[in-house]
Amino acid sequence: MATIYKHPLYAAADSLKRTFAAFGYTLYDLGVDPEVEPTGQTYACFSEPEAMQSSPIDLEGNYSLRTRLLPAQLPKMPRTLPLRAAVCGRIYDAKEGLNCSRIRFEGVFADTAISKADLDAFWDKIVAEVLGLGNTVELVPEGNAFRIAVRKGSDDFTFGYFGPLSWLASSVLGTAVAGADAYAFCIDVDDLAGYKYGLKDRVALYDPLASSLKQWECDSPAYGETFIAKVENVMRELGFLEFSGAKLYEEDAYVKMNMIQEAWDKNNVGVKLKEPLDGRSGLPTVLAPALEEALSANFQAGEKAVRLFEVGHIFLPGPGGVPVEKMSVSAGVYEPEMDINKFTGIADTMLSKLGIQNHFFFPTDIAIAYNIRETRILLDEKMSYLGGNFGGISQKAEANHGIGTHAFMIQFELPQLEAKAAEEYGFIPPEET
Repeated sequence: MATIYKHPLYAAADSLKRTFAAFGYTLYDLGVDPEVEPTGQTYACFSEPEAMQSSPIDLEGNYSLRTRLLPAQLPKMPRTLPLRAAVCGRIYDAKEGLNCSRIRFEGVFADTAISKADLDAFWDKIVAEVLGLGNTVELVPEGNAFRIAVRKGSDDFTFGYFGPLSWLASSVLGTAVAGADAYAFCIDVDDLAGYKYGLKDRVALYDPLASSLKQWECDSPAYGETFIAKVENVMRELGFLEFSGAKLYEEDAYVKMNMIQEAWDKNNVGVKLKEPLDGRSGLPTVLAPALEEALSANFQAGEKAVRLFEVGHIFLPGPGGVPVEKMSVSAGVYEPEMDINKFTGIADTMLSKLGIQNHFFFPTDIAIAYNIRETRILLDEKMSYLGGNFGGISQKAEANHGIGTHAFMIQFELPQLEAKAAEEYGFIPPEET
């Protein structure tokens, strides 16, 4: 069996999810909820220090990429005490430029008569579970909030911040009752991963080189029972390394990957930024450009063989200009002896492991991002499109991206795959009804 690896960013996020779940927290979102929201919808849930505040990235049509997680989740939470809830997902910060996205873990807890001793004990336990024993935890007042300071030897690390729930958040949540103490907290998963795994800087988290990603051997599954977690587990089992690609795309990204961008071509008309950010002007309609850049980086670094994948949001304009988001998986391979037949076998195994047995691959010559003789679209047993295609990357795209060998890629949208897997799982043969 091939060695299985886990990206430190997602390993750190999973450690938080598992720890808080063990402490009785209900987890929301888990990376699937919309990352785009109406401009001005967000608000501070506690007195956030400047270090945790993000600048919005505005989109056309009065929408923005989210800068916080909790405000959208509070209305979904129960109105009973004690309350323990958390959310994990990606936020965006214009101040970070090309590294504009981060993973955050935010939560709330409320009960009657929460004492300082209760708070000290709680964060001591959380830090011990996530970072191990031997860490000293101190709650350092900063304005109307607290910094969760962790010290081990000479290291001083900010684990996160928390503070009393703001009036607005308390009103939305319904905790503004006599005797109830309510707090919100925020943990930056990027910072946590860097500290936990000894990375020199945050940029190292987004290094797509196999030599970097293979430092983190780990066969623990992704947290949860979601379909996305299953996809991540299957890809890792098949020897793929998870990376985190660019979240904003350049204007010519699709031309570079050999996709037509004439006025009549509506296939990749994406959601545009109001103002370009460091040369990037829109959100991805497909994850292929970031994958091809990652394959190129590995080839240029001298990697002889590599398997990469990414699970992320793609964005399309919807009715009335409302952005529509979907989850997608993008996977790419180049290695000796790889050809379309072997790559088809990888796609077949992937789908079967996801619980999709009734699938077919149909050749086509109209998807010009692929090699004309190596393009396959994904169909079900009724010959209906399942939201996916794969094949050899076109020679033009390989040349444009600097991939000096023939590579193959998969682009599957997950909602249709999840629905198909659920249909097959729940299928009852007519003779048994």
